[in-house]
Amino acid sequence: QIINRALARLPGDDGVLLTLFYFETFSLKEISGILDLSLNTVKVRLHRSRKRLAGILEKMMDEQTISMYEKK
Repeated sequence: QIINRALARLPGDDGVLLTLFYFETFSLKEISGILDLSLNTVKVRLHRSRKRLAGILEKMMDEQTISMYEKK
């Protein structure tokens, strides 16, 4: 659930790319064909998307932690 919310916050096709790779388990070559991008572009975008997702998840977890302590 948290990951789905984080994926929805990603810009552009980042969420689609990560979903295709990790949840639909398409290969990089298959994703290249689906998105009509070069293989190298898919690799670069996947790398950048992972970094963006990590940043969003970190921020979400920080917000959740703060919220948890504010309730006490």
